Amino acid sequence: MMILHSIPTDRKTWESEIATYWWEEDYLVSLSKSTLRTSNRISENVD
Repeated sequence: MMILHSIPTDRKTWESEIATYWWEEDYLVSLSKSTLRTSNRISENVD
């Protein structure tokens, strides 16, 4: 089952080129963006 999330406005969020992130209880949620995934972008995302 797929659960669609919207970016919350009641907590801190973090942005990267490939996703938006936030915490929900003890889980880190990432909402992927529609962007070209290159090895350079992905490596920058984990630094």
